[in-house]
Amino acid sequence: MAGVGVAATRAGSVVVTATPGAWGWLPSRACGRAARAAARLGPRRRADALPRDPLPVEASYRLAQFPPRGAPGPGAILLYSPPARAARMGGRTGADEREADELIRRASWLRSRGMHAEALELFERAAALVPDDGIAQFMRAQALMSVDRLAEALEAYGRSAGPGVDPAAVHGGRANALSDLGRHEEALEAIRAAQEADPAFPGALFNEGLELAALGRHEEALASYDRALSVVPDGLVSADGVPEPAGPDSPQLHEERARSLYRLARHAEALDAIDRAIALKPRTATLHSSRGLILDALGRHEDALSSMARASELDPLLVGAHHNRGLVLASMDRFEEALASYNRALELKPDSEAGLACRAQALNALGRPAEALKDAERAVELAPRSEVALLAAIEALSSMGRHDDALSTCARALEFNPDNAKALAWQAASLLSKGRHEDALSSMARAVELGTDGTAVHLVRASALHALGRHEEALASVERAVEMGAGGTAVDPVRASSLHALGRHTEALDSYDRMAERGLCDAITHGERAASLLALGRNAEALGAYDAAVAADPDNATLRHNRGCALASLGRHAEALEEYDRAMGHGNVRPEMLLARADALLELGRAEEAVSEYSRAAAAGIGAAYVGTGLAAAFLALGRPAKALESADSAAAASPGSALAHSARGVSLLELGRNAEALAAFERVIAIDDSAVAHHDRARALAGLGRWEDALDAYGRAIALDPGLAGAHQGRGQVLLILADYAGALAAFELVVAADPDHAGANYGRAEALLNLGRNDDALAAFELAVSLNPANTDARTGRADTFTQMGRHADALAAFELAVAADPGHAYAHLGLGDALLRAGRAGEALEACDRALAIDPDNANMHDGRANALDALGRAADADEERCLAERARGQRRQA
Repeated sequence: MAGVGVAATRAGSVVVTATPGAWGWLPSRACGRAARAAARLGPRRRADALPRDPLPVEASYRLAQFPPRGAPGPGAILLYSPPARAARMGGRTGADEREADELIRRASWLRSRGMHAEALELFERAAALVPDDGIAQFMRAQALMSVDRLAEALEAYGRSAGPGVDPAAVHGGRANALSDLGRHEEALEAIRAAQEADPAFPGALFNEGLELAALGRHEEALASYDRALSVVPDGLVSADGVPEPAGPDSPQLHEERARSLYRLARHAEALDAIDRAIALKPRTATLHSSRGLILDALGRHEDALSSMARASELDPLLVGAHHNRGLVLASMDRFEEALASYNRALELKPDSEAGLACRAQALNALGRPAEALKDAERAVELAPRSEVALLAAIEALSSMGRHDDALSTCARALEFNPDNAKALAWQAASLLSKGRHEDALSSMARAVELGTDGTAVHLVRASALHALGRHEEALASVERAVEMGAGGTAVDPVRASSLHALGRHTEALDSYDRMAERGLCDAITHGERAASLLALGRNAEALGAYDAAVAADPDNATLRHNRGCALASLGRHAEALEEYDRAMGHGNVRPEMLLARADALLELGRAEEAVSEYSRAAAAGIGAAYVGTGLAAAFLALGRPAKALESADSAAAASPGSALAHSARGVSLLELGRNAEALAAFERVIAIDDSAVAHHDRARALAGLGRWEDALDAYGRAIALDPGLAGAHQGRGQVLLILADYAGALAAFELVVAADPDHAGANYGRAEALLNLGRNDDALAAFELAVSLNPANTDARTGRADTFTQMGRHADALAAFELAVAADPGHAYAHLGLGDALLRAGRAGEALEACDRALAIDPDNANMHDGRANALDALGRAADADEERCLAERARGQRRQA
């Protein structure tokens, strides 16, 4: 505000020339309208834009003052006259009054030179000389406003009331001070008091709109602006040449209407309003800058940038133009360019809170949180309640992993505004990072209630729900984010984890694979991907994923343990055991690690060690069902079926609903020959888990009971459930051999061999079927393959010898039986076959010895008795042979009875 200078005197009056930004005062009631007009203060100071918020307050006309109609000249104001003073002061015109007049003249001259502090000192002295003079107090209040001593100015306006002072002018001055103090409700009351005192008070409707807008009451502000548009202006012009803000040709009215329309998201109307303002003042840079923000909100980004460029062309030093250009570029995700614009704005105004806050936002977007935090903290120093600055600080702190500090800053933002939805959303994100998932959900729910509904909101909510095990809800939140436009990079992590937790592994893999292609998988994500692959039976791929996980985090015991499980699924138990040991070497040995290690030892044939490890797992807290089944398998491997049954019984008692425990019990009963009980156990397993393996085991029990047709049906059910279950095809082939369906048996065994050419059992069964079909050459080759695959299979060796016999190659048969007996001296049929071969070679005495050895091994086997009878006949001992045949028949009878 430049000042007031004395220009001339005429007829005892003082004429004061108002330089730009100055004001004067006419206390005469006859010139009240001029006095009220002069109550309008100088041009309002510029303020920066609120980032990503309504239009910047580049210039406002609330503080513009308007001189009286008919004043001595443009910008001139009749200040006062001695007769008027005498009337006002009750006829007193003493030395104090005259000295006060002189001080006011000198103060006005100083203000005209921009010497506000010196002028204020003189106004203070004048007011002290005539404390009851309202005009002196009013001039003092004006001077206090010019040096931003707002609270004192407000007090001085309060002392201005008195004879000759128009109350509307006083209320107007108070409104200005209150507004600058941020006390907008009181300012609004003061403006309305001025309107009551004088309904035609210049600019009152306009100022009412400004205060309503400052309070966020933009619909009411628009109503005030619209009434101001309908006012017929008085023709007043401020010292800056700005017309009174009234009537349809007022550019400032259209600009402020545009601001409120912008804040109400009525962007098309806002554009129309700002265009009308520009039509009236086309070379006003601030209007073009504001127009750019409106165009940006309409999605017309390039047009917005053109408007910003026009603003800078008109005023290269306009801070707001550079700042607002940064806002537009940021809305286009062109953050490097936005940063350059903010830098230019801050060069012009280094301590701009809005500029620092917006630059902090851009730095956050560019992944430079430390620099962002520095700017945000400086902005908060300048404006402790700045929402944008606080939010930028929160984002930077969160990005730096300083979640406790982020939560403290959130609390500060919410202290200023408990309904700050963005702060609540950031608080939820920080709470999530701290593992406070219920609190995170509560905070986010409040943010959503307040209207926050961005994609990040739903993704944070999804993460919290996932962590709480509420996976269906988490997935629903993810899908909502996708509907709102969230892309794969943001969506895939929580979507994949939720789908994985729900067992929807094929869908989960779609997301995991996209993350892997983009190189976005961390160690945990690789691990989850591996688990889904493992669940889908893609074990080799799962191992590769676990390799990547372990490479990313070599010291993660869980990932190493899981990698061991993948190795075990591939039958690589020795390597699995090594990986389990590495996992346990990192400390924090968990019970499941001991259990997995025990399983690996069992698979490696180290059953005694497995028993010890299962016991350790039990002591560490693994449930009896898991330990019991493992111990049962170990004891079976050690040939201790009774002990195995004891462990299995403990497992079943501890977990009656465990199919695994009842299965272990059934297998133990089978080994003990208690087939009927085994059948009942397997049928209970099927009731719990109708699986292919359970039907396979039931078929084994049925076969053990001699219920061959039922066994075939059970094997068929197992195959229907799992066509690739080799054991079911193998068992079915064995039953078909017993039922003399050799072609069917051959087909069953060949299915197994086709899938696993080195399957020793299936190759042996195939050889038996070929032998019985008379395909001796094929049978011989099959037996030889079976022996090579499993040299310990004496049945395969005796089958080979039988094939030689069928082929008439008796010498080869004798040699083959001798090899079988040498390999397994306890095999009864090997001795019996050797006896038959010796008998064919005419060596009846040796044949009888061989049959005796066979009978000693299996005395209740009718075949052994028949073989011995044949040898006795060859030796001419017919009576002994007949007795032996009677023993054979007795053995058969006992077997049938059993």
